[in-house]
Amino acid sequence: MTTIEQNDDQANAVPSSTDLSPRASLPPKKKQPADVERKRAPYISAAVARPHILETTIELLRTQPFPSVTVRTIAKAAGLHPSAIMRNFGSMEGLYDTIARELGKRVSGRSHLMDGQSLLADPDGILRTRLIGWLLGQGVDPKEIKIDQDSPGYQAVATRQGDVAITNATRELYAEIMIFLYEGFITFSPVHPFVNPENLTRSMQLLDEMRKFLPQIEKNLGWDETTNAADFTFPMRLGQPPADE
Repeated sequence: MTTIEQNDDQANAVPSSTDLSPRASLPPKKKQPADVERKRAPYISAAVARPHILETTIELLRTQPFPSVTVRTIAKAAGLHPSAIMRNFGSMEGLYDTIARELGKRVSGRSHLMDGQSLLADPDGILRTRLIGWLLGQGVDPKEIKIDQDSPGYQAVATRQGDVAITNATRELYAEIMIFLYEGFITFSPVHPFVNPENLTRSMQLLDEMRKFLPQIEKNLGWDETTNAADFTFPMRLGQPPADE
């Protein structure tokens, strides 16, 4: 072998320490200065995190389509790590259930200061009803968001009938009917073009007049008798399954 050939072989030789993997073609990583710390979402206690997450989620639900309000969306808006939501509420269903109950408390807390028409226009009541309707449409187990008779919202509706001399059983039944009417109106009124403020006012006046006749209706049905009132069971009691026949 000539000297020239030996020199060419040495020039083309690959050192044994050379990295031939694809990683070798990547530019070297830039080293961060020692005084620069990696940014992390701050840790806050549950006592602070829970109400903060609740308020953040409520505001998002008011301004954005429900499907777009995700764990990551909430966490980003709240400035927290997504795990904080799961840690404090267990799941999105748990968060929404807490929100529905919180909105119900807010409405019931001021319901005694409002007439029927004001209740229908209450933003917290509207958001709560539409949120529950959307969750049911998404296939959420009703047991996760069920309403019971001890809830502030239910009690507020029942209490509004306190000025009428009727039994508690009839009062509960009438409250049930009013809740169904309220939730149905909030859910479906956007698709009924005939709904207008004048008709809404008259509807509330009509319901109020009908309420005044409840004692006579109760008497006609025999529900005003002491024995019947004591034995009367409400089969569609909110939060409880109907009794087996």
